[in-house]
Amino acid sequence: MSIKCPPKCSKGYKCVSGTCILKPHTLTKRTKTPKSLDKSSTRKRRTPPSGSGSGSDSDSSPVPNVLISSPQTKKRKTCETNAMELVVAFCVAYPREISNMETLKQTVDNYKDRGLVKFNNSTEFNGYNDDLQKRTPKLINPYISSFNLEWAKSGMNYNISEVFVGGKKCSCQKIQQLNQGLDKKETKADVYVKYNDGTVIGISVKQDPSATKCNYSINILLELDKDQTKLLNDIKKQIFIQAGFPEFKKADRPKHSKLFYTDNLYWREAARLIVTSDQFKYNLYKYITGIEVPYPLFEFNGKNLYNLNSVDVGRVARPTVTLTYDENSRFLANDNPRSAAKIFFRFSINDNLYWCEIRWKGDMFNAAPQIHVYGVDSQEGSATYHAKSVSRFRPLAQALSMPQAPSIPLAQLISMPQPPSMPAPRQMLLADAKAKLNIISNQCKRIRYLLERGYRVNIDLEIFIRTTDDLYKMGTELFGNLTLEQIDFLVLNILSQQLDDALKLGAEEGAVNLLFDKIKRIIITLYKILE
Repeated sequence: MSIKCPPKCSKGYKCVSGTCILKPHTLTKRTKTPKSLDKSSTRKRRTPPSGSGSGSDSDSSPVPNVLISSPQTKKRKTCETNAMELVVAFCVAYPREISNMETLKQTVDNYKDRGLVKFNNSTEFNGYNDDLQKRTPKLINPYISSFNLEWAKSGMNYNISEVFVGGKKCSCQKIQQLNQGLDKKETKADVYVKYNDGTVIGISVKQDPSATKCNYSINILLELDKDQTKLLNDIKKQIFIQAGFPEFKKADRPKHSKLFYTDNLYWREAARLIVTSDQFKYNLYKYITGIEVPYPLFEFNGKNLYNLNSVDVGRVARPTVTLTYDENSRFLANDNPRSAAKIFFRFSINDNLYWCEIRWKGDMFNAAPQIHVYGVDSQEGSATYHAKSVSRFRPLAQALSMPQAPSIPLAQLISMPQPPSMPAPRQMLLADAKAKLNIISNQCKRIRYLLERGYRVNIDLEIFIRTTDDLYKMGTELFGNLTLEQIDFLVLNILSQQLDDALKLGAEEGAVNLLFDKIKRIIITLYKILE
């Protein structure tokens, strides 16, 4: 049966006869054909009499001179060399020269002669430049204006020695040393700025405010053990098996997604683990803010410039972090639930609000879903977000008390591992202690880094006293296998006494340096015990 094709498809290709036996959009542009053939292609041709000497072609109708190709698959655009990173780098390096796309291109053309902006290699530069050529002034000019304004308001100095473009693959040895030991998810900067005094800052570049803040596997953020991972995988596989999908086939991917459009046992168990996990919240907080990065980290989203990892120790040491299982009206289509294999959360750090969606990319059988985090940047946006909030899912407590989903009979789940019990008090204390020690260690690194470069840092040493007092109160439970004398030596003599000495010196550079050196010893000692 023939399929009617439009005169021209969306790709600009034209079907020769208006009718073909192929699916639409699979014909490439036709080659030039003789007029006689083109005009008569829709007419019936008289079949030559047998023996007319026309050869093997005499018993078939002429075929239009058309090239046929397979449909082009839609390829995802690479983010490795986004032109906006180049824009930010050159605006930082030459703020008085770049005001629009024209002046930007002129500066980029001569970047090698001036030597201030550096790339990992020429191939990467060509990738950035090629992407820039595809952009329009309508997009680039407002981006440049917004960045120049925000950069001037930030009060950053202009005594720059080098600007590096290259993100996580940055080839600068100084940057590599600063990032040594950090998880790749924490090194968020796409552009690094090195000043004449040796100070380094990083800038994470987003194309617009709606860009993803981060996207990571929920298994990684939850730090699941083997039993917990197996439990989630077994629940998921049972859902597929019950629906008639014992193995992964790419062609069935849309059908796989539909199984997770509504509430089911997998989503409920994943939501329970996420909401009850302090480690998940801390990891998400750490990766969004880059709080453990030992240099100032900024984010520019096309409109606003933010300092992600503020050195306000009191605020950082005790952030108010909340995570709520919820959905938002932006995920509704005409007031009806949108068909999507996702669950949604709200996440807030102090006064900063984020919304999160958890979904799969690619193979749903063998991969864990990922959490994609987006920001709500302004107070107005935040108010709008709350005003439009509509809960579609049942409250978490109610959802967890629901009976098993009918598609997965309880009998088939009996053989699965039981959900892990809540961590023992000792395990919870260990996790809490490690988190606090990490915060203390990295805040000290950042403070010392700034002090060594001439910055004045107002720091309340009582923050450290209170934090270490909390650790001391945990001492008997944390180190129950040690003698009281050993606990006293580790916690009281090292922690409290050295901090008292630092407090006597006052909040000066020497006090902070002493804090750093002594707390480093404490952390090394305690980690040996915690392991």
